[in-house]
Amino acid sequence: MKKLLALILASIMVMSFVTGCGGTKSDSGAASTGKDSSTQQKTEEKQLRVGVSYGNISSQFDSACSNDIVEAGTARGYDVLLTNAESDTQKQITDVEDLISRSCDVILIQPIDKEAVAPAIDACKKAGVPAIVLHRPVLNRSAPDDFVMSMTSDGIYQGQLCCQWAIDNLEGPFKVVELMGPTAVQEAQDRGSGFDNLAESNGGFEFVAKQNADWDRVLARNAMENIIQATGGDFNLVYTHNEEMAFGAIAAMEQAGINVGTDVKVVTIDASKECIQNILDGKIAMTLNYDPHQGNEIFDQIERWMNGEEYELSYILSQTIIDSSNAAEALEKAY
Repeated sequence: MKKLLALILASIMVMSFVTGCGGTKSDSGAASTGKDSSTQQKTEEKQLRVGVSYGNISSQFDSACSNDIVEAGTARGYDVLLTNAESDTQKQITDVEDLISRSCDVILIQPIDKEAVAPAIDACKKAGVPAIVLHRPVLNRSAPDDFVMSMTSDGIYQGQLCCQWAIDNLEGPFKVVELMGPTAVQEAQDRGSGFDNLAESNGGFEFVAKQNADWDRVLARNAMENIIQATGGDFNLVYTHNEEMAFGAIAAMEQAGINVGTDVKVVTIDASKECIQNILDGKIAMTLNYDPHQGNEIFDQIERWMNGEEYELSYILSQTIIDSSNAAEALEKAY
């Protein structure tokens, strides 16, 4: 497969990272972009080493996504090193420091925590290793001053899409149970606020319970059991910030004798085969496919930067709605 001629001498990478990628929002409202204005010096062909610091790869989505990044990079001739911080912020900092010591040319960081990741980003900057933020926005650090670019989902938009789908396709008024991701994770906060704010402005939504379940199936099942006991099952819509929590919630509702899919509708985010099969089985009404097969999309953006082309400082990864109208087709492509 095609290898890029080795990109940039270390000194050139540092110069471009620190000074060369700035872009500003245009008068027309277009996304901020960067372009490496430093001289791109090509050296003899070599294998580029890409480090990937993942926050946690325990879920089906994150396992599929991290594997796809490794496979896509490897197919392009890169040496891709993947680490798993297992939701431990200190381990993530140590992982990034280890990737720096292993002479990575660029490091992709999927933050566990929007603020606690700062020392890892700073370590890359100090070592002259360009960093790229994946999936989750960070606070108190920004592109291009502290890292090259971010490639994330738009959690607020995701929440809005889920809420709007319910408004357009389900019969209200709604009594809602919301199972949330970790409170410290910006992605979870955004998925919540996007849904909640649209629900409030639209009217017809009553939130009977909001519970943190940390993206986890077992915790979501336990949370839903407690919610059912506290409310007597008096709700008709469940919104979960990821599919793992939807699976746990469905298990708890079925155990309690609630008719999932008829009496209670479930909307969620992520689209594994298990999730899409649940749509076909009538247990999940809708999911938002934040596609884990992002490897080529991610490396396309990285290569734009490496080649000195214009690129977006804040790139939004693709996503689509899946419901009963397209679930059969989506199942064939699911992870």
